[in-house]
Amino acid sequence: MNKLILKAVAIFVSSFMMIGCGSGDNAGTTNVIPLYNVSGTVVDGPISGAIVNIYGVDENSTILYGTTTTDEFGSFSVMGIKNLPAVYRVVITDGIDTGVDAKADENDEELGFEMSAIVEREEDNETGQSMANVSPATTIVDKIVEDGVMPLEDAQKTVAKSFGLDEDTVLAKLDNNKNSLGNKVGNLIGFLTKISPIENKNIVIEAIVNLVKNKEVNVSVSDTGIDLSKLDLMDLMTEVNKTAIADNIPIEDNISPDDISKIGKTSDIIKEKLANLLDTIKTADSISADDGRKAVSFKIALESLLSEIHEQSADEIDVDELNLFVKNTQETIKALLDDSDTNETRTDENIAFVLELIKANLSEDLADVKKFVIKASNDYKIIIKKIDGNIKIKIKSSVKNIVKNIYKNVDINKSETIVDALDDATLEEISDTADDIDSVVETGEMPTEEATELTNELEDTVADQIAGIIETGEMPTTESIKSVTDESVNNPILVEAIKTRVKIKVKIKIKAKKEVLSDDDNSELIASTKVIKTIKINVKIKSFTREHADSCDSYQTHIKDTIKSSTKIKITIKAFDIERFDLNGTEYLTTELMDILDQLIGTDIDLLSSIYKIKIKIKTDFLKVDISSQTTLDDILGNIDDYKEEVVPEVRVLSLPQPTLPDMPEEFATPIEVKI
Repeated sequence: MNKLILKAVAIFVSSFMMIGCGSGDNAGTTNVIPLYNVSGTVVDGPISGAIVNIYGVDENSTILYGTTTTDEFGSFSVMGIKNLPAVYRVVITDGIDTGVDAKADENDEELGFEMSAIVEREEDNETGQSMANVSPATTIVDKIVEDGVMPLEDAQKTVAKSFGLDEDTVLAKLDNNKNSLGNKVGNLIGFLTKISPIENKNIVIEAIVNLVKNKEVNVSVSDTGIDLSKLDLMDLMTEVNKTAIADNIPIEDNISPDDISKIGKTSDIIKEKLANLLDTIKTADSISADDGRKAVSFKIALESLLSEIHEQSADEIDVDELNLFVKNTQETIKALLDDSDTNETRTDENIAFVLELIKANLSEDLADVKKFVIKASNDYKIIIKKIDGNIKIKIKSSVKNIVKNIYKNVDINKSETIVDALDDATLEEISDTADDIDSVVETGEMPTEEATELTNELEDTVADQIAGIIETGEMPTTESIKSVTDESVNNPILVEAIKTRVKIKVKIKIKAKKEVLSDDDNSELIASTKVIKTIKINVKIKSFTREHADSCDSYQTHIKDTIKSSTKIKITIKAFDIERFDLNGTEYLTTELMDILDQLIGTDIDLLSSIYKIKIKIKTDFLKVDISSQTTLDDILGNIDDYKEEVVPEVRVLSLPQPTLPDMPEEFATPIEVKI
């Protein structure tokens, strides 16, 4: 007989005997079993629709004492629990993370990993109420206790101290409706799982647990500020790999050397933007609509940053450009959310479209970009309705991609007519083009990764040409789109030229997941990307012939060899030279800008200008000297920081020479402009 049944029978018989044998005032009384109500919130952001199960611990760990689901605010309550243990565990599965704006909308996402909390029942509580709040931080406490490393009290103190909270903070008792700290720490841990490219986020949680156990996490999360300066993301990635290996995760699914290198290059910007996001998080009952939109824009910007990092190789990453991308994304998304016409439909598809536009139009001056993106976003929704409602359009996703790329490639000052240009007849012709792309790719019988990359490149090539037609002020017609299709998609020479480069790119990117790339691999990857871009420019200007294809091969070899032999060219320019001091009447001293440019022209920088996106940064330190003060040279040298004044010069544009090869068609050469 089941032990639980025997136990229940024994309790019943014992109670019956007490009733039968009672005497005096106690006759007919029974022991009252106390009932408990367990309530709390589940946050990462608030988790709605999550399954909440309450278990015992140790020998009672399989006994289910109650179950429910969370409401839209992440709150739950289980009433009338009998025999609730003094220490119990709350386990959370499934559910939707309502995010940093603390409300259900299009920005929500699935939780992605199991959460839990080990909770001490309140004593001397006549109402039987027990608070049990669950977050990623309580999950770490629970796993430390479960591993047997330390008791609950020590685990709570260790986790609190790791995240800069008061050591006496009991996270499971922290009311997340009145205190934002649980939500801030939860989002911090949640985003740390996103930094890792490993899809199994429970592995990353386990790695964080290991670092906390070893007291290797040292951050500060408070309502007055976030300090992540001592957070070592490289250590986290290394620990994730160790954990994955211990859990028998296949080596190809681990974090690659290239991934770790990327995190090393971008660690500072990731931590800065993550801290900025955490600063925006408030409790659900105190966050305003504007606060929520700001938090969402920061979240989308950070997620987009991580996506860009994951998609690029370590050698492709440009930290300055990533910084500009985040700034553009934060401000443009906020403007988009503030716009009344777009507030209602913040779909993943629309946000993805907006991010493509932002990447294609990065700018320090965002006024025109924001205006363009909001207008394009509204127009794009109109075009999507046309596509979805047209039964003649078969591969709708491909047509939508081509439309996205048209907006991405068009001059923002000439985009007003796109929504009118893409009428039903034009979209149907673009649909035929999409069918042709699909047929070309299927005929090649390529591996999935290569097929996807080739499809993307052909869609972009077609879109770039259609954008060129629109920029001339003309409306694309069915005939002009057919011509575009024939010149690109149905041009086997062009398709083969792009396919050759695609195979190289995919092969090297797959290799990067397993090992550190050699200089040869890196130069090959950069060269392939450069040649594909050049092909697209060429086909937009003129038809693509066998002569062009042959030139592509020699051009790629030339670029690769040049990169391999010139990978570490550096030009050091001293903007501050003590010997040029002039104390006889000159207040501001500086190196002349054109002197610097003269040093650049005629060097190997000319050759590399066709390969790299050249960025020339000139930091000019002026020395401000008060002549009337009888300042001496020794005074200046002894207190030089007091005299230096950094001045940003007016932007100037310099055209650098473009190298050519004997067999390179003239239209391959593209103008290089450097902003000074």
